[in-house]
Amino acid sequence: MKSARKQISLPFLIPAVVALFLFITTLKYLNNQLNPLDYNPYFIGNLLNIIVMFLTITGLIAANRKSKNLSRMFLSVLLILSYTPLILIFIDKFTGLLNLLDSYTSEEYFFTFQIKKIHVGLLFLVSYFFQLYLMIYLWSCALSKEKAVYLVSLFRTLLFFVLFFIISLFYVWFYPAPKEGIKGRIYDYALVPGAAVWNKKSPSPIFEARLRKTLDLYRSGIVKKIILTGGKAPGELSEADAAYHYLLNLGVDARSIIKEDKSGTTREQVKYLFHIKNENGNPENLAIISDKFHLPRISQTCGFFGIKADLIPSGYKMIFSRAFYYRLREGIALILFWLFAI
Repeated sequence: MKSARKQISLPFLIPAVVALFLFITTLKYLNNQLNPLDYNPYFIGNLLNIIVMFLTITGLIAANRKSKNLSRMFLSVLLILSYTPLILIFIDKFTGLLNLLDSYTSEEYFFTFQIKKIHVGLLFLVSYFFQLYLMIYLWSCALSKEKAVYLVSLFRTLLFFVLFFIISLFYVWFYPAPKEGIKGRIYDYALVPGAAVWNKKSPSPIFEARLRKTLDLYRSGIVKKIILTGGKAPGELSEADAAYHYLLNLGVDARSIIKEDKSGTTREQVKYLFHIKNENGNPENLAIISDKFHLPRISQTCGFFGIKADLIPSGYKMIFSRAFYYRLREGIALILFWLFAI
């Protein structure tokens, strides 16, 4: 019995778990050109990672005391599988040696997602899957004597991912609508996140609603400068360019418009606002105009980058089935942002 309990080495495994947490945290910040020293433990995604680390460490201690079947070899394999995708991201992102991502351009898409972003997301997900599996496996060993502990832990890990998704979907669905109390406010910059372009040149109805709301605020003197963001899919005008021509045709002065036509995600668009903010003396009066279902993720993204901005709904109305579809997508995107800041 004593020899069985000595099969795992806490002085080795606990620092390895802590180092794994620090590694994924550092990647999250460096991947967004942020200083890891600006780490905010109260950001929901960071808090989730802290909880997983804490439960893994306490699981190691509890399982080491109560279980006779733990193997240091198996735990080490799980840690290696958790580290490997992160190491691949680090090597490719910061050295380019593997050329996993640079072989794809920013204009290559799978459905509506950039392929290079999908690769990064999948690597992060694989790593996090094994991290969660390690945590749940340890607690399964500590709290029960199930013979099929490996399969049971796998099932519980999948349930854990479902729970994460339910939490994010709940947050998106019940996020309080921003108040329309913008009377008397003057915004130095209002950012309009890009959306789909139809017929290769025209803003889609959702995109048009964002632009119409922005136009109303601009004509009312509430918005001074408009930031249009969004790259392009193959063979079409960029989202920023489509919006630019749309607003010019409605009388907006070109000098009041700033275009950014390289971004492909909400994160990149908010990050652009972060750079604009820093380059222009940290203006306090910022606004972001988008759809109600989109604002929860924008709010979390702004929090990650330390941006204080008023979020203004576009007022676009849609039927329930479409609203459910978009909130479903936002729920998936939000959990990925919480965990990996992608």
